Amino acid sequence: MKYLLLIGLLINLIGCGDSLNKIETSLFPDGSYKLQKVQITENDKVTTEIRNQLKIYSNERYMFAFMHPSIGVDVGAGIAEWKDGIMTETPLFNHNGSVSGFEFDLSITQTETGFTQSLTGLVSEDGRILDMIEDWKTISTQSSPYDGLWQLETTDLDPNIVSQIKMIGGSQFIELTRVRSGSDIQKQFNFGELFISNFGYGSKNTKYILSGTGIEPPEKVREKITNSSSENNIGEIKTRTYEVNKDNLLVTSTSVPGDTVVQKYKRI
Repeated sequence: MKYLLLIGLLINLIGCGDSLNKIETSLFPDGSYKLQKVQITENDKVTTEIRNQLKIYSNERYMFAFMHPSIGVDVGAGIAEWKDGIMTETPLFNHNGSVSGFEFDLSITQTETGFTQSLTGLVSEDGRILDMIEDWKTISTQSSPYDGLWQLETTDLDPNIVSQIKMIGGSQFIELTRVRSGSDIQKQFNFGELFISNFGYGSKNTKYILSGTGIEPPEKVREKITNSSSENNIGEIKTRTYEVNKDNLLVTSTSVPGDTVVQKYKRI
């Protein structure tokens, strides 16, 4: 009898282990991802492209950016919902501003180095109908209190800024800025590496200090641009302070000659 009970207990434990494994593998890790290649099928013709493209998933939000060979700046950001191998992305912003009424179901298979992503029947901005298989490599899954999608509310930088969207996650950042120039609106993206000096963002010993009024003190942050729609920006390093204040706004401060530029972002 005791022998049978022991066998039953072992079976239950094994069953629980399987359930835990299924729950664990059913989660899609927040982080930053680098596109390795994309296979595009159009009218039964298959081509493979290599792009310098970054994508970040964090806090049920996403953002990507790259230079499209046909349309130029190509950026998207919005809500990301993961369930049973399908990532449903609902765009809230693209390179032309706010958007609504779209939803994309991406079939994702996680791999040892990242994930593959499949999308069928995509209608591109230039009117093409495409099937796409993308191969992504994980850069980092490190987290910070600043991770997520942010929208610029106020800035001292430039009165001609129409809008700016910023995404942080996996020790990387992406930002899209739209600036009025005469009767036109110019759009530009930067993305790259994010270093938070005060508690070693990106290291195994990351530790955060939180309080009821936000993060104390403001953290020194270094942003290194690794790709941009403006080639002159590539390699540029910007040093700022980051702080999430009591109103849950991300406040960044940047020293410029003779002044300090303060920008405030609300979480999306």
